Amino acid sequence: MKELGFLLAGGLLFLGATAFDGYNTEQQMVSEDSATVERDHMSLSERLGYAILTRAGYATVELPPEDELKLAPTLRIAWHSDHPDFRCIDPMAKMGSGNREQLDPFLLLASIVAAEKYNRSAFVRNSEELIARSMLSLWGSVPDFSLGVAQIRPSIIRTSVDQAVGDVGLSDREVLDLALNSCTNVVAADRYVRGLIGAIDPATPKYKIVAEVARRYVGAGGDGENGVLYQDAVLGAYRLLEIAAYGYESGEGEELPPPGFLGCILFAVGEPTGRITDGILEPLADAESVMLGFADREPGPADYRARMSELRQNWMLQQMAEAGVPADRVTIAEPADKFCASNSLSTVSVFMSPPPEGSGEGESAPN
Repeated sequence: MKELGFLLAGGLLFLGATAFDGYNTEQQMVSEDSATVERDHMSLSERLGYAILTRAGYATVELPPEDELKLAPTLRIAWHSDHPDFRCIDPMAKMGSGNREQLDPFLLLASIVAAEKYNRSAFVRNSEELIARSMLSLWGSVPDFSLGVAQIRPSIIRTSVDQAVGDVGLSDREVLDLALNSCTNVVAADRYVRGLIGAIDPATPKYKIVAEVARRYVGAGGDGENGVLYQDAVLGAYRLLEIAAYGYESGEGEELPPPGFLGCILFAVGEPTGRITDGILEPLADAESVMLGFADREPGPADYRARMSELRQNWMLQQMAEAGVPADRVTIAEPADKFCASNSLSTVSVFMSPPPEGSGEGESAPN
């Protein structure tokens, strides 16, 4: 009878567990329509970047204020450049160049060390240390495999020291001590990363340099599947740290808005009136025509969505009229761009065409 009771309890637990949805990062947000939701709120590289940075303790994910979260559910990341792992890095190096177009070696170092810490837990690193010390005691030479928080090989440590102060005749035991000390380990990694950067043509696009340095750092496995994931993780972490450190998204490799793009209008779910980017309305009085690229993502039944779309278009025309642009100069259509793209909000990209130089007001654009 006891066995029957255990089997019955186990069956009930199994049925209960299967009744719940599994964790799914691709489920739509509350504000999204399941019929139009786009997959991949974050790229794989970005996911990996968040994972390795938070696991290493180098960054903390923060949510924006509640009112802002409802309009644009965007995560923020706080960068902890004062983490103990980087206590021996030159404070001036931590400050970066201040030039958003240049590669920041310190952010790249942090991204690589974060990836290494993710791949090698403290238990694994301690085990590697024990093996290395045992091999040194047994055979009198240090094994040349990756060690420490930054997973640096003793041969790289020796080269780093020789380049910094010349050949001082370090013994294998002294090299191993440097490799296993968290301070000197990360400093050696910093020098190694900067050397890898210096060996690449400076004309190479910034993010390609990041990926190439990551590939060379990880070594022989850099071209396999794990190596590609490693590069994606480092690249994702670097981009996130770059935003956190400099407060901007680099435009490298991204399409630039064409002339005439003024900004965006955002509609919160359930709201017939929008939020207009500052500075859009002022130039419109001199516009020959205005194009509004309206991406309607309102969830709900078809009739409701049609009515909401109508109210929003009427509101937009009213805003244009108040800015000095009559309705016959305004065109509302599907957006041909992604400058105001959002996975969850209805958006409008605003473009204007100025009148020809030397002329008065131009002809009206078709509605």
